[in-house]
Amino acid sequence: MVPVSAVRNGRNGNIAITANGKTVSDGWVSSGADVTFTVTPENKDDMVQQWTVNGSTVAEMTDTADAPLTYTVKNVTAKTEVSATLIERPTYTITVTSEGSGTASAEPASVKRGGSTTITAVPSSNSYYLKEWSVNGGAAQAASGNTLALTEIRRNTTVKAVFDARSTTM
Repeated sequence: MVPVSAVRNGRNGNIAITANGKTVSDGWVSSGADVTFTVTPENKDDMVQQWTVNGSTVAEMTDTADAPLTYTVKNVTAKTEVSATLIERPTYTITVTSEGSGTASAEPASVKRGGSTTITAVPSSNSYYLKEWSVNGGAAQAASGNTLALTEIRRNTTVKAVFDARSTTM
């Protein structure tokens, strides 16, 4: 038998430990067991920022992914301490700029991590149209209509709406 323990850092919540499908309540597991640690945050807007095993970070939130609520340590053969750091889900700002003759705005203009927003562009007159969008300085995306839906937002986000004059034929 080997000892396992779990520590929660940061915000309130619980960590359950299971091995071989059974709850570990005494802190001991059979050598070689796969041990799963599951966080249940007290507040639904909280999330895991990072997991550590014996002091080393093994999973953490990034700009493209959240840290999981469950982490499994495979083949435990020695004393193992796992910690999960819980944080309040961050709120990110959506900054919208425009180039050319028109305006654009986000609704909502700030979102919790993983949330969504819609950007709406309005040309200044019928002589202009929304040509393209650029998100976080990335490559231009051709516009299809005057709205852009952003989902799974995981960082502060900047959107630029580019307007152009409609061509006139004589």
